[in-house]
Amino acid sequence: MKIKWFVILISLLMLFVVGCEDTDDDNDLTSLHTGDMISSSQLLSFESGEFVSTWDLAFVYENSSYWVKLNSDAHVLAVKSDTSFDAAELPIFGYSTDDGDSYIIGKSWQDSLSYDFADNHSIKSNGNAYFVLTSDLQWIKLEVLYGSQLMMKFRYMIDGGTGAIDTVTINYSADTPVYYYFTSTSEVTPYDWDLGFTSIPVYAGPSMGNIMMPQVMFNESKNIELAIINDQDFDDVTSVPGSNTWYTDSAILGYEGDQEVLNYHHDITKVLIDNADTHTYVFKVGLNQYKVRFIDYASGVVVFDFAEI
Repeated sequence: MKIKWFVILISLLMLFVVGCEDTDDDNDLTSLHTGDMISSSQLLSFESGEFVSTWDLAFVYENSSYWVKLNSDAHVLAVKSDTSFDAAELPIFGYSTDDGDSYIIGKSWQDSLSYDFADNHSIKSNGNAYFVLTSDLQWIKLEVLYGSQLMMKFRYMIDGGTGAIDTVTINYSADTPVYYYFTSTSEVTPYDWDLGFTSIPVYAGPSMGNIMMPQVMFNESKNIELAIINDQDFDDVTSVPGSNTWYTDSAILGYEGDQEVLNYHHDITKVLIDNADTHTYVFKVGLNQYKVRFIDYASGVVVFDFAEI
């Protein structure tokens, strides 16, 4: 009889332990802080709970032309210079990212008079120089030199015009983009990320010039949707009420966005998270949903929690 009750007791304990483990798995909370987002973008993968890198420029052969496209999701910016590559200096205004079918570089680098049917339908540069703010917040001075059905060639200088000039040749096939990452100076496979922390240059007047303003973003290319809950404690959020609005435009979280996370207070010249105690942000990524609580910001670093729901 004692053995029988002992077996029953052990069985109950095992069920209790398994039940506790399942409960913990359902409520795993990850607490993280970014690196310095003023110096380099921080891109988080919810699935791995790690920060990853991304790409800057895509070189694309499509519609019988040779395109250079910016990684808009990671807020890669560019601006065209009014002078030659050698003389070009970073403009104060004009930088932007690609928007739909509007491209900052696109195929505007091409000199149509240089078209050569015999040389794989090649086209050479019209001399335009561009400045690119990469995903890791480096300024790159760039000129696309040559494009054909087989390759594109460009030259660049880091930090907007200091140091050595590097020339790179990108080999591609029709309708297959090649993605280039300046930090590793290599072609890369696009990395998977969901939630991003970055900075954008904002003009602060003649005396200060451009200052880097921190902001939060999410990867629109993954069709991520965002809901914001402000009437429940973070710990109590287990689903999104049907009445909540789902947002698909990442800009709403960014600088001066309708749901701006990192708010710059001009009166105290300080960035604060005003809704840290009241707002839970739920990101729908495919079939999964993740809730995020932004806790604090200081000196380019964001502290936050997230958990799958």
